[in-house]
Amino acid sequence: MDFYLGSLKTKNDLLRIVCERWGFEYTPGIPIPFPASTPTLSRSELIGRFKDFFVFYFVFNNPEGVTTTQKIERFLAGQERELLVQAPDNYRREALFITSTPDGEYWHFLHPEKVGGKVKLKRFSITPESRNKLRTACE
Repeated sequence: MDFYLGSLKTKNDLLRIVCERWGFEYTPGIPIPFPASTPTLSRSELIGRFKDFFVFYFVFNNPEGVTTTQKIERFLAGQERELLVQAPDNYRREALFITSTPDGEYWHFLHPEKVGGKVKLKRFSITPESRNKLRTACE
């Protein structure tokens, strides 16, 4: 069985998963309801919604010289944390944040959780090294 997230490369692939496979309502043109900015953020969209649960999509440009998987993963994690600090608590509780690099090689699915005064991130990553090794629990 082929794990369907392994073929994720583009925004259209993501929309097929979020809207067709998972059943979220596509929300084109609706602005993100909080200020979302970092120096390397190139795109931010609210792409899906189900009642009061939102799916946000962000694309971060890689800075020059960041080429290894470990460095790109660390870079994305830092940018994501900087971005999520800007989101109000209600969006952190009721949202899935999806980030990627422009080439679609690196993807993070994040669900923030507030623990005391800190925000803990539950993260699922897709990298070039893990793309063909992704498995579901039933496999």
